[in-house]
Amino acid sequence: MDTQTDISLWDIQTSNVVTALEDFIEDWKASKNSDLHEYLRSYPGYFKSDEPTREAIQLVLEYAKELMDGKRENVGFYENKIWYTAAGESVRMTHFHERTISNLMQKIIAAR
Repeated sequence: MDTQTDISLWDIQTSNVVTALEDFIEDWKASKNSDLHEYLRSYPGYFKSDEPTREAIQLVLEYAKELMDGKRENVGFYENKIWYTAAGESVRMTHFHERTISNLMQKIIAAR
């Protein structure tokens, strides 16, 4: 039996996700102990974003936090990363933004 998954382009404010990741990385570099939940509570871009973008920010930063904490040894994607929303949807970002996020996450590994 063939199973096929519908993957749609994530309808989010992708630049907000990239900016949040950049800021979170800088925060982590300064402290080497960034608390993701505290960061999200204090990051204005999170609250100014729509619900799908907030979910994307949280998912991407959770992935980055795993890299920061050494729970992941490598980024594991450059393009075609499939993210799974709380509603069970399979989504992806534009290739440009995927590459940007991947490159930013490579900086985490380099700075560990």
